[in-house]
This record gives sequence, C-alpha cells and structure tokens, in this order.
Amino acid sequence: MARIAGGSKGCQACRKRKKRCDERRPSCGQCLSRNSSCPGYSREMKFINVSGPDKGHSSKARSESRSSAQASSDSSDGGPRSDQVVAPHVHSTGLSSGALALQRSAVAYYCGSYFHNNIVQTGLDVFGKSSYIEWMAFTPDLDVDEPSLKSALLALGAARMGHISQDPRLSRLSSESYSRSLRQLYRTIQNGTKGLQDETLATMMFLAVYEIVEGSSSRGLGWASHTHGALSLVHSQGLNTRWSRARHKLFDGLRLSAMIHSLGTRKPTYLATPEWTSLPWNGWEKEPKQHLLDLMMEIPALLHMIDAAYKTTDCSQKFRRLPGVCKAYLNLSRRLEDWHEAYKSDYPTKLHWERPSKFYASHTMPQENIPSISIYFPDLESGHIHLLYWTSHVLLFSNLGMLYMNCLANAPEGSQPPIPPFPCDVEEMHAMAVNIAKSAEYFLQPQTVALGACVISFPVSIAFGYFEHYNLPECDWFRQIFKYTKMFGIDVGGFLDAVASETNLDLVVS
Repeated sequence: MARIAGGSKGCQACRKRKKRCDERRPSCGQCLSRNSSCPGYSREMKFINVSGPDKGHSSKARSESRSSAQASSDSSDGGPRSDQVVAPHVHSTGLSSGALALQRSAVAYYCGSYFHNNIVQTGLDVFGKSSYIEWMAFTPDLDVDEPSLKSALLALGAARMGHISQDPRLSRLSSESYSRSLRQLYRTIQNGTKGLQDETLATMMFLAVYEIVEGSSSRGLGWASHTHGALSLVHSQGLNTRWSRARHKLFDGLRLSAMIHSLGTRKPTYLATPEWTSLPWNGWEKEPKQHLLDLMMEIPALLHMIDAAYKTTDCSQKFRRLPGVCKAYLNLSRRLEDWHEAYKSDYPTKLHWERPSKFYASHTMPQENIPSISIYFPDLESGHIHLLYWTSHVLLFSNLGMLYMNCLANAPEGSQPPIPPFPCDVEEMHAMAVNIAKSAEYFLQPQTVALGACVISFPVSIAFGYFEHYNLPECDWFRQIFKYTKMFGIDVGGFLDAVASETNLDLVVS
C-alpha cells in the first residue's frame, strides 16, 4: 500500500523542519531566509506492509505515529513549553512484531528530530541568530543518517523528552543511544579518512553538549574527552583542508568549547596562533564574537605564566617573575577593553539593560543574597558576548589574585617584598562577576533552558568560584540557579562538580 508522507503542501524542507511554508515558487520564503536551496514540493512515496491478521494494529501504529508528528508540528509552531509536550509511548500489548517495530521506529524518529526542532529551533525563534546555536541549526545540511551522528541526536532528543514526560523508557533509550554513538564514533575514527568527515566532528560536539545538558555516568570526563577529540580532529585536518560552509560553522562553534578546554589545561593552544585565527576565515567575515575569542585564546598562555611563577619555590625568583606576569596581563586586559569600547561604538543597539527580576519574585531566599535586578539583552549573541567579556576579566583577576596572595604568603616575615601594585580594579572585577549572576535569568527562560544552561555553564563556573573562594553571599544566588535548572532535569552544578573532580582541568590556579 502506498501513501503520501505528511499532509502539508509545503516544501520538503519546511515539512522536515515542521515549519509553516508560504508555498512560494520556485523557492519558499523560509528557505530564502535561511540562505538554503529550496528542495521543492514533490512528495515522497512510502510503502508500508499492513497485510496479515494484524492489519488493524498496524493502522493504529501509523495513527499514533501521525499523532506524534502532529504534536511535534504543533509544538514547533507555538513554541514548546516543558509542561505541554507529551512524548510518544511504545505499547506492546497485542501488537505484532512488525507493528511494534514500526511504532518503535516512529518513537526513534520523533525523538531523533526533537532536539533540533524543539530545542535548537526554539532557541533561534526566541533569541534570534547566534553563532552558539547556528552550528546546531546547520545540522540538517549534514548527513543526519550517518550512524554516530544519528545516535547522538537521538540521545539528546530522547533525554529531553524523557525529562518532560517522566518516562523512564525514553531515558533508557537516551542512554543506550549515547553508548551506541560512542561505539559507532570509535569505528568511524578507526576508518581512516572517513573519520575526518564533518559528521564526525558534529557528533563529538553534540556528545559534549549531551554531557552538559543530560550527563553520562562520567559527564565531566566525557565532556573533556569529546572536546579534546574534536580539537585533535580539527588539528589533524589542518588548514589546507577545504573549508566548506558546514566545516566553517562547526569550527566556529567548536572554538568556544576548545578555548574553555585549553583554559583548563593551562597551556597555550594552537588555536591562538596567527594562522588559526586568520586562515579559516578566508572568504568569511569575522563577527565581533570571533574577534573576542581570538583574544580569549591568548589567556591559556598567560595562565601558564602565572602557574610557573606560582609553583616556583625560590621566593626571589617568584618575585622576579611577577612583574613579567603583570605586564602580560595589562597588555591583554587593555586589548580586551579596547575591543569592548569598539564593540559598544559599532553596535550601540546591542547593549544590555536592567529590569526587575522575575526569578527574584518567585524564589524564597534572603533578599540581600539575590540581585533583585536582572540584566537582559537584545539577543542571545550580544548577551553571550557580554558574558564572555566579563568572564575573561574575572578569570584573569581571580588567577592573578591567587598569585599575589601566594607571593605575600611566601615573603620573609617582616620584609617588604618587591611586589608591583595589584593591576586589577577589585570593585570593577566584582561588579563584572555580579553581572554574570544578574544575566542568568535571561538565558534560563523555560523554553530555552537547555541551550541557556550550555551558554552560562562556563561564566557561572568562574563567577561562582570567585564568590565561593571569598565566601561572599552571592554564592547563594548561584546555588538557586543550580536548583532552578534541576527542575528541568539539567544539573549545571553537577556538571561543574564533575569536571572539577573527574578531570585535571583547572580554571583557577590552586
């Protein structure tokens, strides 16, 4: 028996993305706005065997599959809410093996597309264009049937739906798909040149996202391994590779995670070399965030200098190294400030503003410990840029402060050690850490909490570490943020603890 897939008259791309299509010819408006080729309006024929005594049950399975697809379409059109999306269930009673396989296939298909259609696409609808989301949004242009990538997307989609529906079977499906993706990824990498495909890099990046949002049994080690693997894969491809649109978007999305991983290793990264900050953009225009990341790529080398001075046991040598560290810090800090001034001048509409906190009104805590004002941004991209700028300064300030404390602690008693003045404005650095806390509400809106958790995890780890080290009351604010994200099944605090306990990555000298 033949049937026409779907009831919409839209183009193939809009039907696949569960979006309304204006049906313009030859290319619809949705495809034109995404700068992608419109695949047209021809319909796909699918054949389903419904013969035999279980024909009625097969029809029921198809009906439930269509209901699931319609639920996905409704959620996409109206913007999904965590309390409205219902996951499809697999009922085995009375079904033939063929019908059961069909129903399970429908569940897998729905879960596999759920993360893109209802998490990533919703993030674009709410926040607008962002380089953080854009590499994920570009996934349909890859071969999503590549086994490891397909399993990674299924793991993410099933996990989110499992939390929403409270269905442990979907959570098991997610865990099984994650393990399957790892096995398939290993086989792909062992397969020589096939392991260098864009789909392989995308799989590693999605598995790293999985560790932040969902978490395997060793999520900290998993995130570090996936990120390191992606870094090694890009390095092995080299700069002479053909920079397709897909590869460029993936590389652009990888740079932030790669920079965070390099900060944790506290060693210079190849991504900071002039070749890697320029050649991948031949023919592409750099956005403000890319220029900021270029500067942030230099921080690991400065942390390496700080560590060398910190670990020196000879006090006189420690004091001799300190001025060089301060000089390098001031150089990088001033260039960060110059970049920020240019950004504010070039993009005056991209600045932030304050508004009364909704989170403050809905959570019971001593008022002096929570900022009653939240910071909002015109879009995710500008918000993320401000977060990264503040985080860069707080990170450098925290590490330099630890070095100064170490120098003072090791100075001979009663002596006046030759220590240069502390080069940071402490009040300004504290205000930036508070700004990170005030920004969390913007990113953790209920419909975008999964992506928001990925965006804030790095800035929060730096600001929270600063407040916690000095036992400041703002710590309680971050603990409330961690409780809030756990309501959505996203344990940001657990992820940060896992990275600290399972890996040798350190963001602050200790």
